[in-house]
Amino acid sequence: MTFLDLMAKTHAVLRQQEGVVADRILEQQSGPGVFNFVAMIEFVGPEVIDSIVAAVAAFDQQAGIDRQQAMAALNIKTDMGLYHNLDI
Repeated sequence: MTFLDLMAKTHAVLRQQEGVVADRILEQQSGPGVFNFVAMIEFVGPEVIDSIVAAVAAFDQQAGIDRQQAMAALNIKTDMGLYHNLDI
């Protein structure tokens, strides 16, 4: 499985979850950035995150995906966080 395969499968699950407003997968085209890809997922609010994480975990278990092992094997480095919109 390639990194983009894993991203595509993950986002297919995310798009089916109640509470996901939008998602984007962006590929860096230029610049000195550390990451080649950025995924942004917009939720209706923090109250839906636990159920969405559980849905992805259930998919991983059903598909036989060990996410930590896959990420290590593919040498994937992540920087995850929760952000909120600034109304400026």
